[in-house]
Amino acid sequence: MLNFSQLEQLLLAAQTPQQKLRACLRLLYYTIDCEPRYSQTYMEQAFQLAHALNDNEAIAFLQTDRLMMAAVQGQGEAMQEILNGLIVVLFKIKGQILHNFLIASLFSFLASAFENKNYHIKAIHHYYLCLQRVEQIPADEYHSTFFFDIKTKILNNLAYCFMVLERYDQAEAHLQLAEYFFGDLTALPDQIELYHWQARLYEQQHRYQEAIQAANQSIQLSELCPFPVLRNAITYSIKGRSLLKYQQDYKAALYCFAQATQTAIYFDFWLAVANNYEHQARCWDLLEEPQQAIHFYQLALKAQKKTALNYLNQTFRLIRAKLELAPLDNPNNNFSLHQLLAEPANTDPTQVSEAAAIFGWIYARIEQKNLSVENIAAHFQISTRTVNRRLMVLFNTTAAQLISQVRLKKAYVLLTTSQLSIMAIAEKVGIDHLSYFSVSFRRLYGLSPAQIRRQNS
Repeated sequence: MLNFSQLEQLLLAAQTPQQKLRACLRLLYYTIDCEPRYSQTYMEQAFQLAHALNDNEAIAFLQTDRLMMAAVQGQGEAMQEILNGLIVVLFKIKGQILHNFLIASLFSFLASAFENKNYHIKAIHHYYLCLQRVEQIPADEYHSTFFFDIKTKILNNLAYCFMVLERYDQAEAHLQLAEYFFGDLTALPDQIELYHWQARLYEQQHRYQEAIQAANQSIQLSELCPFPVLRNAITYSIKGRSLLKYQQDYKAALYCFAQATQTAIYFDFWLAVANNYEHQARCWDLLEEPQQAIHFYQLALKAQKKTALNYLNQTFRLIRAKLELAPLDNPNNNFSLHQLLAEPANTDPTQVSEAAAIFGWIYARIEQKNLSVENIAAHFQISTRTVNRRLMVLFNTTAAQLISQVRLKKAYVLLTTSQLSIMAIAEKVGIDHLSYFSVSFRRLYGLSPAQIRRQNS
């Protein structure tokens, strides 16, 4: 897990312009969720390098970051200019790996602006296409791309889209997948974001105790960052709302909403500021303190006037008129987003969705010793051959191999984060024989369970 200083070292050690651009983009992603002053510096540096290299993928990626920052800060005119530029550059990278991810992100952004679930359905389709393309990248080339953590980003975004559509089982399966794909190159904000989305999912499912636990994990990890974390502006709110509904602990909830407000003000995230003032007002209402409640309702009204929501709708109306996209969904337009969406005829995103669902079912039952491809096939009412074919799409492995990998990966986490004995860990991941566990573990990680335990003691 790379921290800020390690990412800075990558930038200092970069020898070529391409290496500098990749390192700069990673620092930008890290700081954009932590410290806006630093992120602006890396944004400008990355733009200069990307334009010098004529790297349209990097330029488009940077434009999406600029778009999100402008939306958070309610900068309507800036958003119009940025989105115009983003659409132009997306045409230039048509058909490349990053293209589908950017299109899917744009659809999710449009869905947030228009509150239209249809865009989330389109976003899911293109996120799946992107996942399939990522799976085609040779392993020795994957870590040389600047988009190091693309799998976890896509899976987190897919989970968000499924939450909006109220398809919670699929959302949870994709968050589990994101956790499974974490590696040594995963940056800290990815970990923070994963726990944040878990907290949001559990809250929507009324699993408030689990929501509080996931929010705590996200907040505790954010304390390892040298700067405040933007994600906390919402994570603290989730924890506060869950405390209210699960424990009716008004004072603890007020503390969470105050922390969320403080973070949101730091980032000029006025939508979150307004929402958190409103939550505080409701807490004071419940505590029968009407004067305090009125005070915070007044603050919420003032903050609401600064939010990005009005800018969003106004900006997209202007863009639609300027680019003659009315309506956006009309494929007969001379210039429309549909021109960006051509994909190979042989792709089938539903197979990736089915693979994710199978993985989620395996992940939830990994402690069962009799877990097998036959169990999976019986549950999903498909043949064992179909199970293996579906899993090959996303994991390039069979069900039996995947079950073994998930067990050993969970064992690695328990070895490094718990005080359980090695035998207890083996049993907890569904393995009966300690010798088999040790041999399999060494084959995957190059070290025995005892050696891993000693390294982390």
